[in-house]
Amino acid sequence: MRKRNNLIITIAIFVIVICLTLSLFIENEIGSKITEIVTLLTALVGAIALFVQFKKDKDLNQATFIMEFSKAFFDSYNCKEVFLEINRIYGTEDEDSFDFKKYEGSIIDYLLWIESLSAVVMDNVVNIKNIDRALNFRFFVLANNKTVQQNELVKYKQLYKGTYALYDLWYKYRKKKHLEIPREDNSLHLTEGYNENLKY
Repeated sequence: MRKRNNLIITIAIFVIVICLTLSLFIENEIGSKITEIVTLLTALVGAIALFVQFKKDKDLNQATFIMEFSKAFFDSYNCKEVFLEINRIYGTEDEDSFDFKKYEGSIIDYLLWIESLSAVVMDNVVNIKNIDRALNFRFFVLANNKTVQQNELVKYKQLYKGTYALYDLWYKYRKKKHLEIPREDNSLHLTEGYNENLKY
């Protein structure tokens, strides 16, 4: 996408230079029209270049925000052990016997953080594409963990409407992009009351 935008801008600049050169040798009404068209094209190319730059800056700012937001949370709360354990048992027979009680406080803290993340995504402060690469695994392995669902997400689903809304958006995004969803066999959307909890 970026290469295509750069190619379009290069071609547009080339066309403008040619037109400007031609207008110098034509001193009649046609030359005047060429100059007007070139001026319009220059403004258009400038606008496209600005749009592309703003888009790059916006994506960079969103990525920076996400990384800082995530780092600040993990520095403030002890979630490292939870995810070390989840990573250790991921895809093994022990996965469904995850010790929820041992990590309950950290899991609830993480889910409350997800509620905050959901708010900024739903308000279009950041988009799902920009959080996907950095956070998808942690999000889905926790949300799709049967023990976490039974003890928290489904049991107290009214408290996690933001998490459910984010899950729904994120799940659809990854499906559309043909991306793997960790522990899809235990998807949160298969749990009782999922669709009802999406309604506000």
